[in-house]
Amino acid sequence: MPRLLDSNGFPFESHITVHTREGTSLENVQSWVPSNPLRVKGLLDKFRPPASTYLGSESPVYNCHGLTFASRRTAVGFKDQHLLTTLKDDGYTEVAEGKAQCGDVIFYLDGDGNIEHSGIVVQVLDFGDYRVWSKWGYGPEMDHRLAACPYEAQYRKFYRLTKWTPL
Repeated sequence: MPRLLDSNGFPFESHITVHTREGTSLENVQSWVPSNPLRVKGLLDKFRPPASTYLGSESPVYNCHGLTFASRRTAVGFKDQHLLTTLKDDGYTEVAEGKAQCGDVIFYLDGDGNIEHSGIVVQVLDFGDYRVWSKWGYGPEMDHRLAACPYEAQYRKFYRLTKWTPL
């Protein structure tokens, strides 16, 4: 069956093969339709430097989980179970917030405990604050303080890669 292409010749949506180290297939989608530029501008206006720093142009191809777990290649699983399976299969262990280090993964959780957003700790600041590298939906990649993003920072969990498993 032929793919439908946009005016630039890109497919509207595609998928790639992504597995955890234990071989679990991760649901993913590459959307080739650009995000809403007005919404992105609104986010950037709300979270200004030095609390957040814009790191580049928007991309509809990957999301925050794709940045965190799939090297910017695709938007990875939107279901908590897929993300938790990734952590388990790839050898991550939860760490206490006060013990987070550069390179640790952070999950932002909604009021019901569901994963809304992920990122990577890039700097440990004073007084329990951190700088996080993340991608805001299908908008830009950002370097931001822990709470200077459009996701709830009240609930969060940190994870560290602690176990290397053979393929």
